Amino acid sequence: MFFVPVLVTTAVLYGASQLDSASGKRQAAERLSLKSINRIGDAHKAVHEEGQRTQQSVERLANRKFGILQTSIRKFVSSYERLMRINFRAGDGIKELADPALIDRNLELMRDIDVRVGSVVKSSDVAFLSSMLTSGGGLMCMGEMAAAAVGAPMFVGSMAMALNPMFLPATFAMALTKSLSDDAEHELKAARLQRKYANVVEAQAETNVEALRAIRERADRLTTLLTALNKLFVASLKEVDPIIERNGSERAKYSARDKEAIRNCLNLADAVKSILDTPLFESDGAIAEVSREALETGEMYLRSMEQVMMA
Repeated sequence: MFFVPVLVTTAVLYGASQLDSASGKRQAAERLSLKSINRIGDAHKAVHEEGQRTQQSVERLANRKFGILQTSIRKFVSSYERLMRINFRAGDGIKELADPALIDRNLELMRDIDVRVGSVVKSSDVAFLSSMLTSGGGLMCMGEMAAAAVGAPMFVGSMAMALNPMFLPATFAMALTKSLSDDAEHELKAARLQRKYANVVEAQAETNVEALRAIRERADRLTTLLTALNKLFVASLKEVDPIIERNGSERAKYSARDKEAIRNCLNLADAVKSILDTPLFESDGAIAEVSREALETGEMYLRSMEQVMMA
């Protein structure tokens, strides 16, 4: 019977070793899981916060467009209708008012942008972005749920049965501690797999944040440009309206300076219209290339007009 105490002692030592190993693995698994969950949470938070900032920028641009349509553009259409009654000639340097066909076309375009763009400006880019954010948030949530599922606790497996009842206490203890150790190893593997999921979610979040930041920066630049152009446009309208009041429809009364002021006003109206008419997104969700081109052209034109109007 000497063999029994030896077996029990061996079982105790083995069990202690296995329990210590299991404890270490569980602690490592808990640390990995907690770190992964925090990383996933931080990634989700980063996308959410950038999404909120981008939403505000897009809404600011939409509101600015809508406000200009309701004020400056409508005021310009009224002024333009009065300018149409003046029989300017090609030699006056105002081609927009020297060609009857061009006059009617320009007026139609201005009325069209007031109706067409005004009806969709607050429900196009903003709604498009909202849809993108909803999809993005859903994907992030799916990644988080998958990662959490992988890190779910593993349950203790079935215990080995002792072949000899005499050795039942020792074999039971050895089987139990071995099972606990195996479960801890499974938890550690699951935590490592969860870390891989966290890497994927984090990488996708970084991509989403960069995409949202690009949209926000484009929207902010368009808003800044549109605001500056509209400021010059309003100042130009304030200069042109008294000229029309003073000279009426008699072409001969308009001086070269008067004609230059009218020409500048028409050019500014066209510049403002081009930004109002520029979409922020392509149909596939990408930032519209035309918005970059409109920005570059508009910013260059703004600099030149600021110099002209300050001269």
